[in-house]
Amino acid sequence: MTIKSISKQSVWLVSPYEIPPGLGYRESRWELLSQKLIENGHQATCIISDFCHHKKQHRKLPETKSKHGAVYVSLPAIGYKGHITIRRVVSELYFATQFLFYFCQAKKKPDLIVVKEPPLCVGIIGLLAKKVFGVKLVVDVIDLWPELHAKIIPQPQAKIFTPLFRVWFCLRTILLANADRVVLYANEMASVVPKNQKPFLVYNAIIKTANPQTDPRLEEIIAKIESIDAAKFVYAGTLGENYDIKCVLDCFKKSCPLDLKSVVLIFGSGPKEEEVKKAETLNSQRIIFFGRIPFDWLAPILEKCDVGLLPYCAASTVVLPDKFYDYINAGIPMLTSIRGEVGQIIKEHEIGESYVAGSVESLSNAISIFSNKKCLKKYRQKSSNAQLVFSADVQFSNYARLIDEIIS
Repeated sequence: MTIKSISKQSVWLVSPYEIPPGLGYRESRWELLSQKLIENGHQATCIISDFCHHKKQHRKLPETKSKHGAVYVSLPAIGYKGHITIRRVVSELYFATQFLFYFCQAKKKPDLIVVKEPPLCVGIIGLLAKKVFGVKLVVDVIDLWPELHAKIIPQPQAKIFTPLFRVWFCLRTILLANADRVVLYANEMASVVPKNQKPFLVYNAIIKTANPQTDPRLEEIIAKIESIDAAKFVYAGTLGENYDIKCVLDCFKKSCPLDLKSVVLIFGSGPKEEEVKKAETLNSQRIIFFGRIPFDWLAPILEKCDVGLLPYCAASTVVLPDKFYDYINAGIPMLTSIRGEVGQIIKEHEIGESYVAGSVESLSNAISIFSNKKCLKKYRQKSSNAQLVFSADVQFSNYARLIDEIIS
């Protein structure tokens, strides 16, 4: 069977957490997949929320199109402030309700729906569409949210919530078991996949961007980084509650017994932004905060740094964050608190070190390893070699091919 033999089909990609194009972020999973689907001759519609999870604020976006021709539909959602709150669950339920209304009102139903899991409630609507209208369903497992909730609930409340989690796990199993196919973004997610399913692995992968246009602020940032005579550790990402930001800041404080020839450069925005700004004010020689930058600035900036940080709190269920790919793309080694699959990849390819989340001493010891210039050079070479292993073009061509097989 060839791609040309498959007739044009309508595919909906649904998740409240997807980021629409044109806002300066990295190309999202839906954007990469929709591009390949359109190249294969299909229609792609990305259904997202009007609430930005990263900034925790609403955004006004009309229905729009990506540069590849994918249609973006923004549905209303309830806002929330905390990363892990009851209000966020309510927001997901509300979005699922809006998606149900949108689906019912659509004159032409899609041939296939791809939903991200979590949120579970959106997947359940996709399952209803499959059962009632015969729509094909693919579930893309990108996180283990129930497990994260179960870990952080205080013991007194655990007795109340444990039965709810059991229902949650049961519904997720039903969803995955009845999907036409389950896709994983990391092998570590396979533990939740029912035995009747053969999961399909699609890494988020490296995204190559065109050289950014000349910008005075970008030139100023690069000049400042180049002027620093010290080992440059960098964190570029969300400043959220799920990250081990406090440990990083404590490690780079002047009072910490750490090599003074090391500094940390922080790029991003989020709930912990004020905490970072305060730390910079008190330790401006060791901690430098630049704020949020456009995604296409990231590669030229990271290339000027020495080591990328992947600091996640101990309760985090994140397996392979996007920053992992960004650092490999820049050809720099990384230092992470994540165990499991990312730790195995880093060890296997010799592209970095690990530390214990929340431990300043452990992080400090790991940082000292990179003080050896020969060691750092070896790590950088290994990181550059690892670029050949991950490719967005290969990964998402495989994803689109899988969908072709399901809807043919």
